[in-house]
Amino acid sequence: VLNQMLTGFYESNMETICAFIIDNYVHGDSCGDADLSNVIKSTAESIQRLSLGNTPPNIQLTGNSGQAVDLYALAAANKYTLVMFWSSFCEHCKGEAPEVKACYDQWHSKGLEILGVSIDRNQTAWETAIQERGFTFPNVCGMKEYQSPVAKDYRISRTPTFFLLDANKKIVLKPKGIREVQAFLKQKGWK
Repeated sequence: VLNQMLTGFYESNMETICAFIIDNYVHGDSCGDADLSNVIKSTAESIQRLSLGNTPPNIQLTGNSGQAVDLYALAAANKYTLVMFWSSFCEHCKGEAPEVKACYDQWHSKGLEILGVSIDRNQTAWETAIQERGFTFPNVCGMKEYQSPVAKDYRISRTPTFFLLDANKKIVLKPKGIREVQAFLKQKGWK
């Protein structure tokens, strides 16, 4: 039950409740089934890694152009790096695509990089969507939908899902959409 609560609170953007449960019930002294305790601790650690101010797991995959892509290297080379989980079959992703492209076109030269991480299973559909949407930023795909290791590492349960990292590889924003990214950059003085 605790594992489901942590997952539910995290996926509902209630990370403060997760932090309270983790601090008071997971990392404290406890009795009971060691295996369950390990599952809960693993879930808690995963949620903490994906919380604001923390460093998420690295993503190292081959990109759509055949190049090796490394999230940590991208983040270190840019002021901000937006990790965008998406898919060719997601209508919300398709709707956000023009604004994602416009954001990239406007701010890439100022230090914004985007890493598109598709959860597609069909390589042709993924590559076609990249072309149709005009995505010129790096794109990778785990080819196993929500079961890909990268989707599991980032606890992806829906698309699009965004994480904005700074040059230190720390999560500085978990926006619900690209407009929140644009507002954040404007707040930082980007024009």
